[in-house]
Amino acid sequence: MIPSPEPFKIRSCELLPLSTGLRSQTLEELANHLQAAPPSSLHYHFWGRLLRPQIGESEYGNDFASWSESELHDRTLAERLSAVNPSDHADLESLREEILSLIEERLDEAERLRWVRAERPFFFSRAQMLVFDGGLAASTPEELRLRLDETERSSIFYHFIDARRRTESHDDDFSCWLRAFEGTEETIRRLRFLDPYLLSLEELRLALLEALAPDMKEGGEA
Repeated sequence: MIPSPEPFKIRSCELLPLSTGLRSQTLEELANHLQAAPPSSLHYHFWGRLLRPQIGESEYGNDFASWSESELHDRTLAERLSAVNPSDHADLESLREEILSLIEERLDEAERLRWVRAERPFFFSRAQMLVFDGGLAASTPEELRLRLDETERSSIFYHFIDARRRTESHDDDFSCWLRAFEGTEETIRRLRFLDPYLLSLEELRLALLEALAPDMKEGGEA
């Protein structure tokens, strides 16, 4: 008999924003500072919005796009940057290269943007993640689904989004744990195809519940 894996302990988290000391007032400065910014800064400006309090829905998917629209008043660049999906990149360095390429392309198209100064600079930030015991655990895949229905939004962020950055296989924590159970291959495949960048954390929770539902077995056989 295959021994049961350790229970899945659900964690919650908070992001503590920290300054990198880099601030940009022109698009050219943004490109230069983007090359010097730590990878964690890119992660924060693309994913951190999911945990930050927001008033209303943002039209753009990342902080670079929002700043280009609100401070440089360049909707063309804002739309191009907003179309960048970090989930399409194997790592943050590849993501950095795409952003730089879009900015340099726009600078070539519109020379005036080299001199436009934003009233409010773009402050490059990174985040320290504080991780807490969420007080919930699951011993079977079925229990995991039940716990996901009641856990905090930050737990979804930590186990499904941040995990892809910190695990060696770039997989989410749920998939890594489910591999110890027989008959979960299809569930893991569905989880792999979920794109968290296109969803709010509540929408992601619903998608995770749906992905886990079809393969639940009585008692969660292992």
